[in-house]
Amino acid sequence: MRPSSTSRFIALSIVAAAILTFFWPLVTVDPPVAGTARWSAFSIVLQMYNGALPPPVCERCGEPWVRTLMALPLMVTVYYVLMVVSAAILCLRGPARVTTWIASVGAYICVGGEWRVGTRLEFEATFFGLSRGGQVHYGGLLAAHLVVMGTLFLASLGLRDEESSEEAQERRQSSRLLGEPHEPPAIPEPPFIDAETVSENEKAHETTHDPPRLHD
Repeated sequence: MRPSSTSRFIALSIVAAAILTFFWPLVTVDPPVAGTARWSAFSIVLQMYNGALPPPVCERCGEPWVRTLMALPLMVTVYYVLMVVSAAILCLRGPARVTTWIASVGAYICVGGEWRVGTRLEFEATFFGLSRGGQVHYGGLLAAHLVVMGTLFLASLGLRDEESSEEAQERRQSSRLLGEPHEPPAIPEPPFIDAETVSENEKAHETTHDPPRLHD
């Protein structure tokens, strides 16, 4: 298993959690519409396809597939498209810098004031039509998206660092295979022994004794 497999799995799990919010009821309407007060993005799309919600105003919005594509606010649709693209990139082992960029764009979408105002108006048109005779609360959906983008950004940064380490290791291995010159290992110097050198003559002189003399 490559070192980045764990980080990639974590990032993919975050993206999967983001996609699952498509099926979780995080939008509340007051008063209820079509007998329902809590809606998920999936149920909005499904009921728009079935014609239970006011259709958008466009030339071909009478066709189910056309109005279905316009059921969610534009920025919500862009968010889920980015999550699907992120999942594909992570599964295909694409570069982590792409998911880092996606997380940055997604976070800007969540916190940008101009996007929030437009999203609120589009949600109201989705549920109440042109009259906008009610309120739509989607703070839970916005908070979930923001948390996902923040964690995905951090996971992508970690994945980028590990990819850089892997690339550096692969370059070192390639340099060894290509036989590029490298510094030879340092050879330790022999220890210096401070000792006197005694000549063989001096040794012989020290070990030679005068022969014994005979006394009268």
